[in-house]
Amino acid sequence: MWRRLLGRSDPRKATFTPEHLDGLEALDKFKLARAYIEHENTLIGQRITWFLTLQGFLFTAFFLTAQLPWKDGKPMAGLWMLADVGTIVIAFLGAGSSLLVFVLLAMALRELELVGAWWAKQRDRGGFPPVTADPSPVNAHCFSIAFVIVWIALAVAFQIAKDM
Repeated sequence: MWRRLLGRSDPRKATFTPEHLDGLEALDKFKLARAYIEHENTLIGQRITWFLTLQGFLFTAFFLTAQLPWKDGKPMAGLWMLADVGTIVIAFLGAGSSLLVFVLLAMALRELELVGAWWAKQRDRGGFPPVTADPSPVNAHCFSIAFVIVWIALAVAFQIAKDM
């Protein structure tokens, strides 16, 4: 049903393109727009949940690896290489996943903007309210950039502490 209404055979290829929906009643258009928004909001929520869960695991792994070469406050020479490579790899995974989530959330927010713009252009809205709120000056995906900065800072701090 959704493929027929949205006119897509592959939902991954196109953005919200509702030109063919002009023949629908206002209530059907409203329900379709709300369903699309609910779907995108669900995706955003799932992506943020999985992202924060992954970041928690990566932070734990990073700090466990960073403390690996220390025993009783003294450095253990044989484990520095493992800790050095391990922290770099974990920081790279953390920063990379943060950038990926930034892109995925930006795409979902763009879809929401397109739905809101389409609904705002409708002449016959049947008295229904706007389907989206005004966008925030700081979008939800910007927090992932903060994680990139934190991962870079942690990697640099570990390298500085190693050389002391």
